[in-house]
Amino acid sequence: MIIPYLGKIAIYSATFLAILTALTYFLAWKGRENLTRWGRKFFYLTTGSIFTASFCLLYAILTHDFQVGYVYNYSSTDLPLYYLIATFWGGQEGTYLLWIFYTSILGLVLLKKSGKFEKGNFFFISLFSISVLAILIKRSPFTLLSTVPTEGVGLNPLLQNYWMTIHPLVMFVGFAATVIPFAFALSALIAREYDSWVAYVFPWVILSFISLGAALVMGGFWAYETLGWGGYWGWDPVENSSLIPWLFSAGLIHTLIIHKKKNALKRTGFLLAILAYLAVVYGTFLTRSGILGDFSVHSFLELGINAYLIGSVIIFGLLGGGILLYRSKEIKGQTTSEDWLSREFLVFGNILGFILSGFLVLLGMSTPLITRWFGTPASVQPAYYNISITPITIIVTFFLGLLPALSWGNNNKENFWKNLRIPLVLAFMVSSLIIVTAVRKPLFAIFIFMSAFAFFSNGKIVWEKFRNGKVAGAFLAHAGIALLFIGVIFSNVYESRARVYLTPGVPQNVLGYTFTYQGKDGATPQGKTPHKILVQRGSHSFVAAPRQFFTAYNQGIMHKPYIKRYWNKDVYIAPIEENVDPSITEQAFALRKGEELEIKGYKFRFLEFQVSPHGQEANQEVGALLEVITPEGTQPITPKLIADGRGFRQEPARFYHDRALVYLEDVQADQGSVNLRIVGQSANTAEIPQPGFAIEVSLKPFINLFWGGSILVVVGGIFSLRKRWQTASLQKKPVPAKSEEKTEAVPEKISV
Repeated sequence: MIIPYLGKIAIYSATFLAILTALTYFLAWKGRENLTRWGRKFFYLTTGSIFTASFCLLYAILTHDFQVGYVYNYSSTDLPLYYLIATFWGGQEGTYLLWIFYTSILGLVLLKKSGKFEKGNFFFISLFSISVLAILIKRSPFTLLSTVPTEGVGLNPLLQNYWMTIHPLVMFVGFAATVIPFAFALSALIAREYDSWVAYVFPWVILSFISLGAALVMGGFWAYETLGWGGYWGWDPVENSSLIPWLFSAGLIHTLIIHKKKNALKRTGFLLAILAYLAVVYGTFLTRSGILGDFSVHSFLELGINAYLIGSVIIFGLLGGGILLYRSKEIKGQTTSEDWLSREFLVFGNILGFILSGFLVLLGMSTPLITRWFGTPASVQPAYYNISITPITIIVTFFLGLLPALSWGNNNKENFWKNLRIPLVLAFMVSSLIIVTAVRKPLFAIFIFMSAFAFFSNGKIVWEKFRNGKVAGAFLAHAGIALLFIGVIFSNVYESRARVYLTPGVPQNVLGYTFTYQGKDGATPQGKTPHKILVQRGSHSFVAAPRQFFTAYNQGIMHKPYIKRYWNKDVYIAPIEENVDPSITEQAFALRKGEELEIKGYKFRFLEFQVSPHGQEANQEVGALLEVITPEGTQPITPKLIADGRGFRQEPARFYHDRALVYLEDVQADQGSVNLRIVGQSANTAEIPQPGFAIEVSLKPFINLFWGGSILVVVGGIFSLRKRWQTASLQKKPVPAKSEEKTEAVPEKISV
């Protein structure tokens, strides 16, 4: 019982110590050098308190201390050890603690690598720590329940996937890493160190780029394997909240390169360092406040931590923007070259592409918030992102292909075209074959050619460096991006989809394959019974085993797809519903509270909303209690909308001997109305449907190019990080506080 109290004390003490850290570093920065040593001591103590709080939460989870509300809400005794550990970040409170835990670890490394920026860095990092710790005080993971439950609610079944045991770990490294360039930028601006900060900050920017990129891919793979909608990218807010800082970090990397090579784009570098961090804070607010829901689930939520999140966005935004604006006129540098036959021009073009893409995604993600000010909130469709981002991506890819043919010095057209000869020929040959056999849309034909060109152009440099015993990390990452784009085009634009209702023993031909439903297999210990489907094509066959099972966690049915992987495609089999043929008919309709409406021979009356009793913003359920009159009498049903960490999903209600389903499409809580959709047979249909299994089959050509390209981007980033870290290690290391005045080349006192 002492552990929860110790954890709560540790959070309070960490907050107090973080305030002392910020105060002492600020005073040392003002000129009281003797306080630098105290600032370090307070930071060590802050880190120790955060580690203690993290240990206490993990201990409470592993010992099944269900009186701790967080442990009760997210864990249970039947979870294997790796999922039990993953419950640490299964809810909002745990993710905030994980965020500050990683920030502390990175801070320990930063202490050895900050050099003359130590005081400013740790002042701003301490401000960030205080903001997160304040949230943990408001929403403590150590809140105790009035009784001691014998069992916990358990971990969300959607999160019980090996990718989700590591995806948040990597993502929060990226989130934590963005605060370091932010701190470096503000420290350098205040100290008027407009050039020297670049070498220090470069590896931290690459670290955030790698971590956020890897997390995006892991999250996509998790969605692809788990959610059953057949994709790995849906432009949902959680994905976008990591994508935007990744785009700004990518732009910052290239900006710092131009800064070092050409002494240009200095203001842009500071701006992007600030924007990348603000994008993380703003994305956290949008995705955790409930304001992005496509139904007004936030109407049922208390303000909670929203005030803290809004305050963080405003304070850090004003702080970063204000300091940059104040110093902007002092920052002098060269103008960028306007000669298109220069590497500088192409890199600058890509920087603009990253920035513009980031703001377009930000605008789309913020649409529910913006439209709320003018009336009814609305969100943009995925088509908005595809239409707005695709042309920019094509241009960026083209520039990536041209880059290896140019140097930072003088270039001539003869050498330029000579360097491009082989990549252009290879790209023409490969893309022509692809276009003739598969591509029918001109825009995507151009995209494929540009991507193939960029892959071969950068791959040529990678190969030449490799033959000389070197690794070209940046060019490897560029080749990976190009390969990734080819995979995106094929697996999304040229996939094939079809729905089919399978009855036992009856073969059905779909997309060139024959599917025969063989019924359910033996139940697993977790009750996740697979459906056996024999899939044949010519002499080749395999047995698919998509799963559909009931979970007590949300009192609903979960679906898990089956994926058969080949070198050139995936056969993706997603379960839809058992014993209900979705191809029969479907109809959408709306109901107000108390209103009765007849649809397909059934009479529906909307009685009331039903809200999840868990009270967790990270996992909310809203149901519509309906009364439906069938030929056999009255039956209550409750279709649901469930909001979890990845967005919203529907839990339909079945009725009348499973002849039909009702989906809850949307909720207008303020108007007391719901939008519904009925799928299945009409009430006057005499025949009860034959038992069977509805599935959706999709063929995803060359999806492995997407995964392979993603790996190349991360590996290339790691090699670049190693190179930049070696460069940064040559910079001055921190010295004892007593000797700082004598050894610093530039005074560190705050000067405004």
